[in-house]
Amino acid sequence: MRIFINTFLNFITLIIVSCSIFSNSVATSQAASPTNTDAISAEEAKEDILDDIGLTAEDLASKKKATDISEKLSELIPAAADDYARQRASALIETVKRNPEDFGVTIEKNASVEIEKPFIIYSADTLGKQDPIYYYPISNHGKIILMLNVMECGNSYAASISTDYASMLNKLDYQNDEDYIFYEDGKNLYAENNDSTKTLNDMPMTENDMLSNKEEANREVFEELSAKNKIDAILNSYSAKNDADENLEKNNIFYGARGFSTKKGFIVKLNTSGCQVPQYLDDETCWAASVATTVRYLKYPKYKTLTARQVCKKMYIA
Repeated sequence: MRIFINTFLNFITLIIVSCSIFSNSVATSQAASPTNTDAISAEEAKEDILDDIGLTAEDLASKKKATDISEKLSELIPAAADDYARQRASALIETVKRNPEDFGVTIEKNASVEIEKPFIIYSADTLGKQDPIYYYPISNHGKIILMLNVMECGNSYAASISTDYASMLNKLDYQNDEDYIFYEDGKNLYAENNDSTKTLNDMPMTENDMLSNKEEANREVFEELSAKNKIDAILNSYSAKNDADENLEKNNIFYGARGFSTKKGFIVKLNTSGCQVPQYLDDETCWAASVATTVRYLKYPKYKTLTARQVCKKMYIA
């Protein structure tokens, strides 16, 4: 049986390597082709990006008054998500109290904790094309100690709790001044208000993390905006994304898996019709059936008739 397992792992490795080579060849091909940004002037490219976030050159030139950042951006957090966060907070905080070593936080048994103003982190390099996460700082004795994270999950929500961003928010004195725009550009996380921009953390980038030309252009245009224009851009981006998600869910189609998947909210259901492969002879070929099913799905229609028996033969296993 150990031979079967080792052989199966080697075969899966071959599949992954093959897919990786294919993906790299596609990426190289795309990199060699001139991008839309290269083909047009820098000014036109900038106008296109502004159009993507619902702004114009006139918006950049106008002198807009400072605004209440947290009040405006709180519009992005659905009431249902806010209700869910407050319902789940007590149970999650109790988990932290019972497991201080796991979280690195000690909360007294009868301590009073507060849920601070929630926020979102905007992706500047993708202009908001991201899965929404709503961050709820939790404070104790005037210090932020935890972060409650709420994510959409189908027609409902899911929540987790951690110490992420707590120390950074304390440096901002967030519990006393929550008027910040938070955004990241693939390299850094920023906090900006009407007066200044602060870099909260610097994330070293590997070669695989490097931004594309389009993402770099998006980042540059967004970071040049005033705080007021950034708020408008974020609100416009989320509005456009919600419209797109609504159309996607109406059609119940997820385009990233060759038509074999459906998507509702953030739940992706694999449509394995035509992909499921039965075992060959006995239970010891379950690995071959799993491999054949996976390959059918990933490489359909090229391997749409692949069987467990064919996998066994390919691996020289009777």
